[in-house]
Amino acid sequence: MDGLQAEQECQNSTNLLQQQLTQTQEVLQETKAQATICNQTVETLRDSLEKEKALGREQLAHVEELQDEVLTLKQKLNTLEEAERQRERSEASVANSSSSCWSILGFLITLNMLSLCLKSWQG
Repeated sequence: MDGLQAEQECQNSTNLLQQQLTQTQEVLQETKAQATICNQTVETLRDSLEKEKALGREQLAHVEELQDEVLTLKQKLNTLEEAERQRERSEASVANSSSSCWSILGFLITLNMLSLCLKSWQG
């Protein structure tokens, strides 16, 4: 009976070890599956990160283009404002000249009238 009992215990231990091995292999397979999913997720995240970086570079380039455009428009605006100031000065100068011309003309007409009056009194 001791031999039979030892064989039975050995068989029980073997069965237990076989179950543990099977469970360990199942856990290993699940872990490998999870690792595969994690690796795929990491790859997807890397791709997304690269796309975001590219988009960020594109947006930065666009911002720089817009800044250049704003600078150009500011320069054009300054040029137009200066041209407007020159035009206003020119108009003021013309207005002053016109006013002076009318004053001179009025003075000449007055002199002419005085001259005519003097001639008519003398004659």
